[in-house]
Amino acid sequence: MSAAMREHYINDDLYPSETFSYPMKQVDTVYMNSWDISDSINVSESHIKTKTSKVSSSSIMKRQQKLSGKGEAGCCGMSAHSCCWVVVTLAVLLVLGLISFVMFFIHSDNKLQDLKKAYAILSENHSFIEKEHDQLRNNFTDLSKKDMAFQINHSTAENKLQEMKMAHNSLSESHSVLNVRFNHLTNSFTQLSTDHEILQNKYNRLLEKKCPVCPQGWLTHHTSCYFISTDHMDWTASQDDCLAKGGHLAIIENESEQRFLNKHVASSDAWIGLTDSKQEKNWLWIDNTALNLSYWTRGQPDDWKETNPTGEDCAHLRPWAHSLNTWHDISCDSSMKRVCEKS
Repeated sequence: MSAAMREHYINDDLYPSETFSYPMKQVDTVYMNSWDISDSINVSESHIKTKTSKVSSSSIMKRQQKLSGKGEAGCCGMSAHSCCWVVVTLAVLLVLGLISFVMFFIHSDNKLQDLKKAYAILSENHSFIEKEHDQLRNNFTDLSKKDMAFQINHSTAENKLQEMKMAHNSLSESHSVLNVRFNHLTNSFTQLSTDHEILQNKYNRLLEKKCPVCPQGWLTHHTSCYFISTDHMDWTASQDDCLAKGGHLAIIENESEQRFLNKHVASSDAWIGLTDSKQEKNWLWIDNTALNLSYWTRGQPDDWKETNPTGEDCAHLRPWAHSLNTWHDISCDSSMKRVCEKS
């Protein structure tokens, strides 16, 4: 310890040593050896200080004697002032330690409270998340059920679609068949309408007159009279002759009439009142009605022009060629028998 510090601690004017009590002896015994070393160092410093300064050696000696004389009253060789200082320092350190401990305890308590609050918040969040999880699980279950129902409905719809496609195909086939039948029935209706009109005309004529009385040499069939000539003429002359007899070249309107004339013309050829002289292939009866029912032989009419360059524009019967279909076209200038008809 330096002399200046030692003076600070042992200054009787500032800190009288008599004011300290004796109970610090036990502490002084611990520090006795360090104080002895300090005394020797202080003595050396006192000699050096005596040489270098003008301080009185007697004053220093008095202080050393006072210090050594009062050593038993201090603590471990220390003065009462030094012991008090050590005690105060330890007390301050203890207080600071207690304050630090209290502050640490308060800080730890605050941290604990914060952790409790955080734990409470986390618990609430955990409960909320559990509820959300349960809700999502329920939603997933509902969606799974709905998906299963949708799959079943989809499969049912697919089956119904296939059934509808099969039904559609069946209806399409039926429609095609019915359409063919409808066209056939339409054609049949058209033919029946034509036949009905013909029959209606004949019926009207039957209502207007009684059964005809045919002239001598004429044949009777239904409501008409027929004359089959024995001489031969061309088509135009034959028509003129029929007109002179009050009739016209025969107009064949049904199969019964066709068979009747074939039977009586027999194996000869005879003119009928059918021609396309006005327009080729547009065959008209002598009364300008269109041809609806025909009995052409196969390959007829052929408008053959090797014999006559003008072609074949008039029709005649050739019963010996066929039993029903006996019509042929031939040049109107040809000469043959004729069939006249009148009602």
